Amino acid sequence: RILNQELGRAWEQWRDVLQQGRLLDKFARRILHADLFCAWQAWKQLTALWLQARGYAYRLINNALVMAFNAWVDYRTSMRRYMRIIRRFMRSNLARAFTTW
Repeated sequence: RILNQELGRAWEQWRDVLQQGRLLDKFARRILHADLFCAWQAWKQLTALWLQARGYAYRLINNALVMAFNAWVDYRTSMRRYMRIIRRFMRSNLARAFTTW
């Protein structure tokens, strides 16, 4: 039992030293590559702004497309209505009267 307890403590100490070494290594890498980290953060922020601006542009374009499509639908509806009126007029006796007069 005593041997197992000593092995357990040694294992815990070794694990703590290893963990501290990893943390120190990570800290040293961050210090050494601080400029790279700052550049990366700036790039991420710029990309986020670009994506946001692209979303605004797409929204404006989509609004313009929707307005154009609605205008075309209104035009097409009006033209169908006018064509029905013209056909009805041409088929009626009134149209024949105008042509003979």
